[in-house]
Amino acid sequence: MRSLSLPLAIFLCALLVSQCGYRAVRPFSGKDFSLGELRNVTEEPFLTEAMEEALAKVAGLRRDGGPRDIDLVITGFSERVGSVASSGEPVRERISMTFEWRISGIPEGADSVSRGDVSRTYLWTQDMNVLDWNRRAAVRLLAEDAARFLADHLEEAP
Repeated sequence: MRSLSLPLAIFLCALLVSQCGYRAVRPFSGKDFSLGELRNVTEEPFLTEAMEEALAKVAGLRRDGGPRDIDLVITGFSERVGSVASSGEPVRERISMTFEWRISGIPEGADSVSRGDVSRTYLWTQDMNVLDWNRRAAVRLLAEDAARFLADHLEEAP
């Protein structure tokens, strides 16, 4: 049996994919927005830096003067025991963050402030160095979750 040439195989695959309704969609890049004000009204100092890095990495939001600014305020941060072993010792800690954002240029009559909340757990241990490392990693991941949440909502922004 003869083998198909590479260009013909690619053409046939593209034809098959296009006939089933699939179409390529441009992923959200954040280029229509830039990060305006980023405020943290919680007592978690590491959260501001983690959030700014996550917004740039995940949502493409930077302080570069895009056509519309997004002002973001971290309004809440909490930490509590997520799960407990049968011995009564904590196994996982849960951290949660709430935030609000406003897009510049939205008419005042529209709902101009949106809200989101995300949470994440991390492994608890009695070793304070490992616990601090786990917590810092969880805060970074929490910020990335918040950036994804924001990016998903910005795709639907007017």
